[in-house]
Amino acid sequence: MKILKALSIIFYPTIIAIPLVIAVAWPSVLNVGIGLFFISIIPMIFVVIYSKTHHTDWDVTDQSKRNWPFIAAMIFQLIAIGIFWCTGSKTMLALSAAYFAVTFSLFLINFKTKISVHCAGVAGAVTDVVYVFGWQWSFLFLLVPLVAYIRIKAKAHTLAQTIYGSIMSAALSFLVFYLILH
Repeated sequence: MKILKALSIIFYPTIIAIPLVIAVAWPSVLNVGIGLFFISIIPMIFVVIYSKTHHTDWDVTDQSKRNWPFIAAMIFQLIAIGIFWCTGSKTMLALSAAYFAVTFSLFLINFKTKISVHCAGVAGAVTDVVYVFGWQWSFLFLLVPLVAYIRIKAKAHTLAQTIYGSIMSAALSFLVFYLILH
């Protein structure tokens, strides 16, 4: 069980965003900093504080307590969108907009059912990598069933919740990247 918990932390959505932002924003150190700050660091800090003040875990497994972390993440993602729009960094604009689209969808879906944010985070991130860097990175999609297995084994989600999160995130991420970069 400790291995599952450790893997679940490694594939935490705001943590998986770190290498993604660095890869997509590089070599612009400014874009790396802005992306990390608004897409990963601040949302992660919010979840840590929220989990302590609202007596929940970092995964916010209680569906009724997930709305505020989603709202906070969307606010920071919108700020990133505004910055990257103004600076003309189209790839980082696409990344920020993809994160916003996925988070907004997760937020709406959360009113009806629980969905795997971990699977959405990994599937979206891998889709972004493949879109930006090419099909040779498709092997990273193998991480999606691994994360689904981890989340199901940890009894955090059902198979349907992991599949739905993965497909929704990959589809939205691809669509947003396509619309912004073409």
